Amino acid sequence: MRYWALLAILGIAFLLQTTVAGFLTIRGVHPDLLLATVVSFGLLFGPEVGLLGGGLAGFLLDVVYGRYMGLHILILASLGLAVGMVEQRVFKDSLVLPLLAGLVTSLMTQIATLTILAFFGWRVPLVTTMKTLIFPGALYSAMVTALVYSQIHRRLRYLRPDPRGAIHFIRRR
Repeated sequence: MRYWALLAILGIAFLLQTTVAGFLTIRGVHPDLLLATVVSFGLLFGPEVGLLGGGLAGFLLDVVYGRYMGLHILILASLGLAVGMVEQRVFKDSLVLPLLAGLVTSLMTQIATLTILAFFGWRVPLVTTMKTLIFPGALYSAMVTALVYSQIHRRLRYLRPDPRGAIHFIRRR
């Protein structure tokens, strides 16, 4: 696999998330580009790449924004793994798949984050938060996931994993 290319895509998504996403805010909701990238990695390349991409994306978010280190790593890595587990069973040319996956994973991410923060003593008005942030954010993330997925899918032949595995890639150097 061309890991450097996937790392570059993740790095670009992180840079856009931390710089440009604030300008794309609609009614207080901003796009989650890293979640869209992790979901796309899982759907296109399988559970290993989804897990590693989610772990790295979560680490970057925790370093920059994290008050609770490991929160984003846990959530994004587990979602990347879960989405990657269906990679062999889905038709990858349809845009319905990333729309649905983006919607479901965004909802799961936000609910998991609120649950973990509630465990640490945060009090969040659940109904108001669901109506104003979580549901609109899930719809926004679903559209962004479809866009990111389509761009990565168009370059799939170039990014396709090496069938001999990562160890062969490392030893070859």
